[in-house]
Amino acid sequence: MINPSGLTIVALPHASEFNSCFDKMLKLVETRDHQSDLAIPSLIMRMLTELSLNRNRSDGARKTDYHQKVIETAIRFMEDQLSRGDFGIAEVARHTGFNESYFSRLFKRMTGTKAQAYLMRIRIDRSKHLLKKTMKSVTEVAYEVGFENVNVYIRDFKKLTGTTPLKYRQFEDSV
Repeated sequence: MINPSGLTIVALPHASEFNSCFDKMLKLVETRDHQSDLAIPSLIMRMLTELSLNRNRSDGARKTDYHQKVIETAIRFMEDQLSRGDFGIAEVARHTGFNESYFSRLFKRMTGTKAQAYLMRIRIDRSKHLLKKTMKSVTEVAYEVGFENVNVYIRDFKKLTGTTPLKYRQFEDSV
């Protein structure tokens, strides 16, 4: 249901995951420690996923708990396997017990984001952290976050951030 301000009200039947992420994020912001640069985007992504998974629960278009657990399992699996260059959505689908086509449709329906776009976003987010916190070359960073081709990594990085990995590092070093 949309309220007069145009915002969608989301009822979280099990808000513990959202609240836990939010509390962790507040603590990281308060401590202002350098490790929070990787943790905060990850926590925000989890919170947004939780909101997305539950946005239609009160509208009668209820998603099954089973499908919600499948998506949560898939997201954890993506995060765990991120550094593997041979890792992709087909393997995530197999891990969840679905074929790639059905899994992709389910992921999009449940999260509002394509699975491939989600995977690329978490790879780029992790690479941003590595660029800021290590002296690894752009090539090393690309391989570490699962890109097998550096040119594809640079293209995808620029598409999502508006800048190249090297310029991103130089800007972050100057701040």
